[in-house]
Amino acid sequence: MLELKYREKFYDLKLCDKPDLQNSSASIGIEVTRAIFPNEGELLAFVNKNLSNKYSELSQKLLQKLGFENPPIKEGFFFVQKNSTGYKLLYFKVPKSESLILFGMISPLENINSCLSGTTKSIKDKITKLKNNYFIFGENDLILVIEEQLNYLALSEEIKSDLIHDIINIIKQEYALWQDNEKYEYVYILFLDNLVEIDCRNWEYQIKTITQEDWNFFATQIS
Repeated sequence: MLELKYREKFYDLKLCDKPDLQNSSASIGIEVTRAIFPNEGELLAFVNKNLSNKYSELSQKLLQKLGFENPPIKEGFFFVQKNSTGYKLLYFKVPKSESLILFGMISPLENINSCLSGTTKSIKDKITKLKNNYFIFGENDLILVIEEQLNYLALSEEIKSDLIHDIINIIKQEYALWQDNEKYEYVYILFLDNLVEIDCRNWEYQIKTITQEDWNFFATQIS
């Protein structure tokens, strides 16, 4: 998505480690994380193992064990498969094909505070790792993937704005603890249909909408 929305900056990203995405020619490193919530264990392991795989290739026996008794159904851009405990698996359909590709998992969040708790932990962990474990580039960025329920909670622009400012305050508080160490210059927050860019040098932000055409292009790149 970054390559789609910021072509002039992220034109040659390579999958690597510490950090996850790297553009050596532009000296940009990007770490990717998501808000992690308790009790996801076996399901999270299943999703991580099968990301970008076709639904038809997934173990139906294991899906049933995890509580996913029914097949995915179309909801907006995506196909959603729900289990009895409130978790959802997300799939998207490859253009001009019947294939459904596993894209991610949605936790059964109940409110924004649950998300902020997971977000705080993720940001703290990644700032610590940047200081101790990662190769430092000229520019170091972080992508934070936020759970999909926030699209429903954030139908109000006021709620969405408050959430973004809460995340900015979390980052500011962590940065205050690491005054003399390397920090992320930009933090990107990925909602399913929004990409928020936070400039940590001046704390300004902008929001870009992720369209159906963007998802279709993304699907063709990984299928």
